[in-house]
Amino acid sequence: MSLKSNLAKGPIKDFMARNFKNVKSFVKDIETVELANWKSESKFPYKKITKYLILGTCYDTLVSIELAQKTKDEKFLSQLFTFTNILKEHEEHFAYEGISARGIIILENKIINMIKNNHDINLNYVIDLAVYEDFFRGHSARETMYNFPDKEEIKELKEELSNFNKYSSKVLFNELSDKYIEHGKSFGEYSMMVGGSDLDLITNNLIIDMKTNKDLSFQSKDWHQVIGYALLNKLFDKESNVDKIGIYYARYDKLLYIDLKEIDLYNF
Repeated sequence: MSLKSNLAKGPIKDFMARNFKNVKSFVKDIETVELANWKSESKFPYKKITKYLILGTCYDTLVSIELAQKTKDEKFLSQLFTFTNILKEHEEHFAYEGISARGIIILENKIINMIKNNHDINLNYVIDLAVYEDFFRGHSARETMYNFPDKEEIKELKEELSNFNKYSSKVLFNELSDKYIEHGKSFGEYSMMVGGSDLDLITNNLIIDMKTNKDLSFQSKDWHQVIGYALLNKLFDKESNVDKIGIYYARYDKLLYIDLKEIDLYNF
């Protein structure tokens, strides 16, 4: 069960609701450093697609590949394929599940070559990698893996990803420019305590979660999720300098953030 699922019930939910119920009043826009404007318009029309469950993972994958192309950072590049280590360790089990280790490694090599040679991003690779990542992270594993997108569904996903590629990520990449970036950071034993949890992106001082939500609206559960990441990160890395948490709303090209000092987070 994921961190977001754990936040929706029991004592963790009560803790968040009790201590961080008014966080909306602290949310600011990274560009203006003013309070967030929740009435901004989407950069492109919303279209309902069949495989909407995997769209978020596809977008995360697309951004990560683009960042790897921009940074040419070998460490960051290696973080894109952390699940292949799981695959290699348990190859016999996954072969029984009908998953080819060789097929995934071939895909990995194709993406690495695409990144290193700065070729145009092949959206088919993005979708394939996202499907495997969802499987290994256990998000919608069985549904995703054994109901792989068909031709029409892949076409829908590619159209949406093309829109994100064209209209999104400008503010995000501007904020990440010339900064150390880590992808998919987990928190060791603390991740396991909440059913497995890792970050989309983290810089020296900012945690970012990426959302492909239809609406730009304040959802306390989304911000409680990122607050949870910050707490896990501090438990795992006592020397961490993270002092801000943010959510990037891809359809709106908006990066909104909370200064952790303003909500007195680390005194809990």
